[in-house]
Order: sequence, then structure tokens, then C-alpha cells
Amino acid sequence: MNSRQHLYVNDEPTVEVDFRHCHPAMLYALRGLAVPEDPYTVPSKLTRGVEVSRDVYKTVSMCVLNATSPKGACSAITKELAKNGLVLPEGIAPKHVRDAYVKHHAPVAGDFYKGNWRLMYLDSQIAERVLLAMTAAGIPCFAIHDSFVVPASAEELLAQVMTAAWTDLLGQAPRLKRIAGAVRLQEATNGPSLDEATTTPCAMAVEAPARLDNIELPPSLDCLGRGKTRAKVKSAIEKTLAAGVTSESIGDAIECELIRGDGLKPWELGIRLMGAFSRLRDPARRGFWVELPTNSFEIDDSSHFDGWVMAH
Repeated sequence: MNSRQHLYVNDEPTVEVDFRHCHPAMLYALRGLAVPEDPYTVPSKLTRGVEVSRDVYKTVSMCVLNATSPKGACSAITKELAKNGLVLPEGIAPKHVRDAYVKHHAPVAGDFYKGNWRLMYLDSQIAERVLLAMTAAGIPCFAIHDSFVVPASAEELLAQVMTAAWTDLLGQAPRLKRIAGAVRLQEATNGPSLDEATTTPCAMAVEAPARLDNIELPPSLDCLGRGKTRAKVKSAIEKTLAAGVTSESIGDAIECELIRGDGLKPWELGIRLMGAFSRLRDPARRGFWVELPTNSFEIDDSSHFDGWVMAH
């Protein structure tokens, strides 16, 4: 049983809301594709007509995302299934469910076996935005993997903030699920359901300003190419300038991310840049971390520094 459902904060029961199918959903969103209704349900025709449970495929998904090779994924599947007390049907081996999952998710299969650091980085960016927004609102919020726990009275706001954070980085709204809680506030108040709340805009979501068509990207960003990534970065710069951030601060952020992102693919560098610009626009971000070769330290609110550097 999930003991978190018994948590109370200031004598108030809590609720827990998570991003459904978090990392598989991210892969589809990054490619601008619709997320399958349930990424962990795979047709039996891919396993010679043998039904394989959803729990098994959820484990398989984690393994193909975190492994760095198909062979490594098979080893991980065997280990994780045993650890979780899951058993494959007779005649079905780890390689069969691995290959079935990969084939079922062919549109994003190119991102399997890569160690998953890209998605974990995105995960951390989203979690930071949620925690900062809820803290700025004066609401206790606890992060647990890809879910968040708040007092029951803040459930609707949490859903809105989670949706805004995800959508701003990934370009499409997430699916949220309420997975624990002693009281469902909406049922007591006849307010909107969680699914309805996920589509409601909130203060954290900044509407895109009118485009600044005279903005030109610096030559240092020619490495982004001429496709969608470049267009998204340009849009993010326009949005950041419209929010009142100086061009000097934007330049500092670009220089920092180019140094730290040396060797990244264009879309990976684009994600880092858009995350940096988002933090520049965030008025709650008054103290920040500066990364040095041998150490990191925090600059307090009174320090004079017109740039932004983030250590992860």
C-alpha cells in the first residue's frame, strides 16, 4: 500500500499527482508526435499471440530507455522482472518483450539504448519549475520521482502548474493522474476534475508576446541548423526579450550553454538553451548557481550579476 496517502501537512490531508507515462510521453512530445493512450500496452501479435502484462512492459520500457545496448537491456529486464516478482509467460524470453516494445514504439525507437540522461535532464527542469512555482505561491510541495505531493486544497493549482511546466518545455499538454490522497477536494466542492484542471491556464504560463521579426540569432548558434530547433530557440529569445531580460543576459546564457553543451546534437543544445531562457524569464529565480571548474557556490539576492549560469 502507498503510505504517502496518509501524509498530512499543517493538519491538512495531501494529494499526489503524477505525469502519466512520463519518459515515453517525453519521447513522443520531443518529436512532435501524439502520445499513445497507454505506452505500456503492447499488442500480443508482437509476441506470437501470447499476452504479456502491462507491468512487464512498464519494466521493459524503463530498461530500453536506461540501457546503452540491446544486450544490456535484456540483462536489465531479467534482473528487474525478478526483483519485482514478475514472470514472463511460458515460451517468452526477455529478448521477445524487448523487441516487441521497440517495434511497437518504432516512431521513437531511435532514442532507445542511449542511457536516458536526456529525459532525466528534462525531468529535472520540469520538477524545478513546479517546485519554484508552488514555493512562490507559499504552498508546501514535495517531489517524488515524476509526481508531486501538496495539501489537498492546492490540488487544482498543482495540476495547472505541472501542465504549464511540461507544456512550456515540450510543446504539448501532459496527461496527469491523481495517485494518492485522503480527500478528493473537487468531489467535496463540485469544482473542476483533475482532467479539466490540466487544461486550465495558470499564472506560471506566460503567453507568447508578439513576434519580434527583426531578431537575428548570433553566428555562434549556426550549429542549430535551419530546422525546427532553430525556430524554437529564436522564439524563446523573442519571448525572453519581451519579458524585459537584457540582450547581455541572453548572450551570457548562450555562451554558457554553448560551452557546457559542446558535442551535443542540435536538438539537445536547443533544449538546454530554452531551459536557460525560461529561467531568465522567471522572476522567482533571484539566487542561482554558478558552475566553476572545481566548485559551485550560490550567489545571493544582493549580488550584482547580470547573467545567468546554472549548475546541474
